[in-house]
Amino acid sequence: PMQVSSKKVCRMPSLSVIIPCFNDADKLPRLLSSFHTSSGDSVVAVDDGSAVPVDLRYPRVIRHEKNQGPAAARNTGVAATQSDYVFFADADVILAPGILDRFRMILDTAPPTTVGIFGDFVWDNIRYALGPFDYAKLLQRNLISPMSMWRREALGLFRDTLYEDWDLWLRILNPDKHPGRTVVYDPVLVFATTGRRRSQHLPSVRATSSGIEILKKGS
Repeated sequence: PMQVSSKKVCRMPSLSVIIPCFNDADKLPRLLSSFHTSSGDSVVAVDDGSAVPVDLRYPRVIRHEKNQGPAAARNTGVAATQSDYVFFADADVILAPGILDRFRMILDTAPPTTVGIFGDFVWDNIRYALGPFDYAKLLQRNLISPMSMWRREALGLFRDTLYEDWDLWLRILNPDKHPGRTVVYDPVLVFATTGRRRSQHLPSVRATSSGIEILKKGS
């Protein structure tokens, strides 16, 4: 008689890649060519009110008629998808080969209290190593790049504030509200970007377990 295997077939967790895009559609092809996804995954570009609407056959494009900022764009992308994991990618970066599969595999084998994974990046030929993760250090500076992968159920909403990513990480990793939660630091290159300007006139901020507070000038 035919033997039927009792082994369960493990389903690979699904992934959504969310790409906020504002007046940088010309950079999207380079980003899109730097990674691949599997069956059941989704890629969504959120056109956040670009002067010239993003017009691509791939990926799926959702448009904001007016610019609402990166927080709203990421929230729109998350709300439009239903995957197990979410990865955020800015339009002007290039992902390291195989990084999505690597992150997905590590997160899939981690305990449920491990809700995200991040790594290093290159900015204008300088490599930045941000980890390992420690919440006390997160209160001092943003250790986690937006180009990171998260369990959907752990994500909250990005808020329209300065450093909207740092603000969210502080809230969803708050050990008082979410005991035992952590993220994995994988010391590999995740992405590279060039030519992006950093503002020299950012206001002072205070990082708290409730998120980012913008301080008044001179305080």
